[in-house]
Amino acid sequence: MPEGMSGMDLAERLLAAKPELRIIFASGYSVEDLDPNFLREGHADFLQKPYTHITLPKAVRDCLDKPHGPARIQ
Repeated sequence: MPEGMSGMDLAERLLAAKPELRIIFASGYSVEDLDPNFLREGHADFLQKPYTHITLPKAVRDCLDKPHGPARIQ
């Protein structure tokens, strides 16, 4: 990440340029560290680390297949 930019900052900038973009935040920290409105409004999903070779592609597939709407936390 560029210095001083968070994942949330990047996601907001990317969505401003491309609103249909799908985003998955992956973190070892709690989902509470993210903006709850951003997730609740369906702008991104959350994948808790550590994840496995099974849960990562499933999260990607689920994210791509879902209509824009409320996010999923896995």
